[in-house]
Amino acid sequence: MIDDLGIEINDFGSTFKVYPNPTFGNLSVELGNVYNETTVKVYNALGQVLVNESFGSTDTLSIQIAGTTGMYILEIKTEVGKSAKIRVIKSK
Repeated sequence: MIDDLGIEINDFGSTFKVYPNPTFGNLSVELGNVYNETTVKVYNALGQVLVNESFGSTDTLSIQIAGTTGMYILEIKTEVGKSAKIRVIKSK
């Protein structure tokens, strides 16, 4: 299921997708275009960074959330200044 309601900030446009949300831990992100440098951070409810990962030359990201069930914030930034912030729910 794609949940556009979880997207708080989206500079990527209508082709940007994050799924599934809720997730069991594995997330896919479609950026809509190829970016040379993309950084992903995942924050827990306390604001602690759980994931800080960089990707090169891709339009699709695969992200693993290893924490317990609950809400997480996914923050994505590219070398050209595009960014997104998404609320993600991890379920059992």
